[in-house]
Amino acid sequence: FNKFEREELDRQNNIYTITDILDTIKIQVEDEKNYQEIEKAIMHTLLLDSVINNGDRHANNWALVRDKETNWYELAIFDHSSCFTDMLIEQRNSTYNGWESSCIKIKEDNKAIRIGSLGSEVIKFIYDNYEEDFNRFTNRFNEKLPLIIEEIKQENLPIDNKRLINRLCERKSFLSSIKS
Repeated sequence: FNKFEREELDRQNNIYTITDILDTIKIQVEDEKNYQEIEKAIMHTLLLDSVINNGDRHANNWALVRDKETNWYELAIFDHSSCFTDMLIEQRNSTYNGWESSCIKIKEDNKAIRIGSLGSEVIKFIYDNYEEDFNRFTNRFNEKLPLIIEEIKQENLPIDNKRLINRLCERKSFLSSIKS
């Protein structure tokens, strides 16, 4: 994100607000429809990171990719190698309910919160401000979860698959509870 100089990010410890992210995108993306698509993708990314506990969503793990011919931008996200970490641990930290993850601020005057550990605050913010995107993400997650569970069961992973499946189901219940 070009709005930030590397030194500024270091001073902020790579902790920025949702507004910072969106303002930075708005600087680069002039087409309003394109901006709205990327804004939706950002909200879905933050929701996904909260659900899969991606602890590595810093400024270098997402980018805008521009098609030079059309000047259309797409959001690219990468490096999900640290997701699901708390879901594989026997004893979770009760303070964070086991949802350890990247930090973000919802607003400038808020303290930094962990996307995973207190992801409920990020998720509630998205629900309150982007309810349609929240519902679209939640519906898609609920639709795909049975398929994901079947794929996990078929994998020969050196982990306790039941624990991972239970934690994913907990996340589904949490998302549903936000709506009610």
